[in-house]
Amino acid sequence: MSKPRPEDLLPGDRSWISGNEPCRRYPYLFIGPSPTKGDNRQQESSEERKRREARAKDLCWGECGVREQCLGYALDEGEKIGIWGGMTMSERNQLVSRRVRARQND
Repeated sequence: MSKPRPEDLLPGDRSWISGNEPCRRYPYLFIGPSPTKGDNRQQESSEERKRREARAKDLCWGECGVREQCLGYALDEGEKIGIWGGMTMSERNQLVSRRVRARQND
């Protein structure tokens, strides 16, 4: 049995994923350290995380042709980890909060 591809695990419409997106070529930049044996996780310093996230965002904004669809997916699905559409979870949460406030003021 073949290993499932990441996009096979995503719910909803995945037609926007072509396989050539930067996140497919450099997944470690977008998700961060992967789990290791047991419950231990590889650790990265705050500075390492900032550099990794900055590189991932640069790739999103500079090379990705589906950044908007990716961000929309992350917002719709409430993605909790990783860089999606050029934004961290914190940045996505801030965007959602701004949108909610804007709707309340309309």
